[in-house]
Amino acid sequence: MYFVNAPAFRSAVASMQSGSTRKRISRGNLSKIALPVPPIDEQKRIVAEIEKQYSRLDEAVANLKRVGANLRHYKAAVLKAAVEGRLVETEADLARREGRSYQTGEQLLQRILETRRSQWQGKRKYKEPLPPDTTDLPELPQGWVWVSLDQLTTQIADVDHKMPKAFEGGIPYVSTKDFFGENEINFERAKCISPSDFNVLCKKVRPTRGDILLSRYGTVGEVRTVETDLPFQASYSVAILKPVRGEGHADYLATSMRSEVIQLQIKRDVRATAQPDLGLAHIRQLLVPFPPLAEQRRIVAEVDRCLSLLRETEAQVDANLRRAERLRQSILSRAFSGELLPASHSEHPIEDRDLPLAAAVLARCAAPS
Repeated sequence: MYFVNAPAFRSAVASMQSGSTRKRISRGNLSKIALPVPPIDEQKRIVAEIEKQYSRLDEAVANLKRVGANLRHYKAAVLKAAVEGRLVETEADLARREGRSYQTGEQLLQRILETRRSQWQGKRKYKEPLPPDTTDLPELPQGWVWVSLDQLTTQIADVDHKMPKAFEGGIPYVSTKDFFGENEINFERAKCISPSDFNVLCKKVRPTRGDILLSRYGTVGEVRTVETDLPFQASYSVAILKPVRGEGHADYLATSMRSEVIQLQIKRDVRATAQPDLGLAHIRQLLVPFPPLAEQRRIVAEVDRCLSLLRETEAQVDANLRRAERLRQSILSRAFSGELLPASHSEHPIEDRDLPLAAAVLARCAAPS
């Protein structure tokens, strides 16, 4: 059984396979693969050594996967603390300690609403966004205020739901399948559409640098900030949010939308159909805990710092998981080349330094209080 999973057997199978779309190997070719057969007592010792080393490896892999789960909890805890006023010192506390005044979130909101009014380019008469109902909402730190996404943006829209045809060498038409990483968009893998279709779709809305993309069909709640000046369009599975320009709150807005506070509202409002769907009207009414601008900037900087450390640790975990799989194959290669046990039949295990350092990584990943 272990030989069938060993690199030597798999390599032999690969060399004898036929077929293009569906690989196969004939029984005749399969019967030609040679199996190295040691004496039965040595077979038993080899199997026992494989299982002992696999057991140690399985324990290390389990520890690494536990680290991965802790990292996800850590990220959620950082974002939750960020929008609850617990990640950095509040502007109210800082101003009190320094004996100065400060601009509150309410005052910042009023300035944003004035700018929003001046930037209005809609065809209809400007309509003031309604203030959110905060009756059942938790109390915020001093200087904070609850706001709706509608109040913080000049437009929340998606493109026409008729799918444009693919056009080789055209303009990227991204969907949620092109989202990856923390804030990345794979434009090279995205479907392309013709310039004429692009221009038609842009009559309704066009994503530009600084906009926020929110997945609203299928995988709902993924957030991306547009960080390119290259032309592209987002499919109707993505809502395009245009923050009020020039007020400095866009980075905090994107950060807060990734937090549990906003994500729970999104889950509550998703229409549970065969294809989960979050309506634009619901997106406009999502509520954001909104601190003073200076505090927003400190929050975004601290979140970036924490998540940068998280990404480094995630990379270590992923590298060690891949290393563990290589070690598994190495154990089998040595077993069937006579190197796992020496000729004297004494044990010769893989050295401890060859195993993933799961415990050390785990110690770095305690979730914040």
